Amino acid sequence: MKNIKDIIKSSLGPTGINVRRIDKFCGVPSGFPSLDRVTGGFEKSDLIVIASRPSMGKTAFALCLARNLAIKFNIPTLFISLEMNDIQICNRFVSMVSKIDILKIKSGNLDDDETQRLKDGVGKIKNVPLFFQTELVELSAIIEECKNFKQKYNDGVVIIDNLQQMINAAKQNYSRKHELDSVVRELKLFAKTIDLPIIITSSVNRNVVTRGGMLRPFLCDLNGSSEIENIADIIIFIYRPEFYGLMEDPEGNSTANNARLIVAKNRHGAISDVNLYFDSGCGRFSEWSL
Repeated sequence: MKNIKDIIKSSLGPTGINVRRIDKFCGVPSGFPSLDRVTGGFEKSDLIVIASRPSMGKTAFALCLARNLAIKFNIPTLFISLEMNDIQICNRFVSMVSKIDILKIKSGNLDDDETQRLKDGVGKIKNVPLFFQTELVELSAIIEECKNFKQKYNDGVVIIDNLQQMINAAKQNYSRKHELDSVVRELKLFAKTIDLPIIITSSVNRNVVTRGGMLRPFLCDLNGSSEIENIADIIIFIYRPEFYGLMEDPEGNSTANNARLIVAKNRHGAISDVNLYFDSGCGRFSEWSL
């Protein structure tokens, strides 16, 4: 039990003014000002879910968050991938930072300008506090890795890609839904325990494309676990109209390269849509400008 006076000191400092803000936001900034204006940043102990249908760019967006956190703000960032090996994830990250199409990096078919950009990109990232873990899928092992990260760096952000690949060995005798429900609950409790934001990607079920009408995802479309919408602090969907052949929005504006972040749940504030620019060749998100 804590007195509110002591909590205020921890939250806002001895003067009652929060002096720990980065880029004028209370929480950890995403590096996308338009998103941070809606969320206020990611607060410690938050469980943040980034969800979408396949090919919308949720892994790319998670990597962009890692880039912003580690490079722009020098925040220790642990990125746990359950889908890619270390070479694959490194290639995608270098492609994004250097703004070079991933296929060109994999083939090595670069012109002089691209070669220089690749060198510059590698130079930007080789000394930043960014760490990749690609060998874990079991929840208890992931939690242990996060504990070690917290013990070593004390502060930072954990990003996990993705929820549906995770295994909870203690619950494998139950249904897959029950197992995923337990993963979500334990991740939220663990985020509170280590006092760090945990960002996790998640898939969206096929109802989005089979029900007809609006293709925007809703909270009820989250795949595999009903606990996600109940327990997560922030839920952000990624929706790209262009992917579905919708080349103009209802106002007649072009949707080319438009990625819409739908903040569908925000325990700390408003829900809203945020427009970003998405370069699918290098998997890079940036601020949208008309």
